Amino acid sequence: MKLTKALMPAAIACALFSGNTLAVDLVPPAYSDNTVTFLGQVTDQTCVMTINGQEIKPVVLLPTVPRSDFSSKGDTTGETEFVVAVSGCTISEPSGTRADGDGVNDILYSGDAISTVFVAHEIADTNLLNVITPDAGGAKNVHIDILTPEAKGKSTIDFSKRYHGDGDLVLDAQGNASAVYTAQYIAHEAFDELSSGYVRASMQYALSYD
Repeated sequence: MKLTKALMPAAIACALFSGNTLAVDLVPPAYSDNTVTFLGQVTDQTCVMTINGQEIKPVVLLPTVPRSDFSSKGDTTGETEFVVAVSGCTISEPSGTRADGDGVNDILYSGDAISTVFVAHEIADTNLLNVITPDAGGAKNVHIDILTPEAKGKSTIDFSKRYHGDGDLVLDAQGNASAVYTAQYIAHEAFDELSSGYVRASMQYALSYD
């Protein structure tokens, strides 16, 4: 039995510079508009999640690129890889010999896969929104595009919905795993509608034990 589907909350934003859904609804639709919902989870798991080795407020720096890299809407540039990793997960020994259980309190085994979850703070269509406006020195109509790992086809993530990595983190015998994602700039208009400037976007990340 594997752990049941659940989300480990993370109040950590991943700043980027120049999926499968939860088991419960974040905001049940029957509630009134003036309802605040709190969501969390209690788990015996000990996984520590990092991005590029940073556990708290990681920052992924994209290179400075010339505006001439863009010629048409949808052009991308500045491809920058970043590593999502977990370490210290509770692993049962010996691996590969599962006892029957109720599917709730089972622990992980070597070779099990858990999933990265990304949720955008603000979006531009399906990409991460550049929150620095042109009036404040931001690059006009340039936003951030995130690509899935090579093993997942290196496709563009649609941030109009929650992203679920579908088992992108395969645990080794020490309870560690990693997956390489890619961030890049993307033009949302043709060259004449773009301007130079800063780019900043963000998302939250978490783990799904499924």
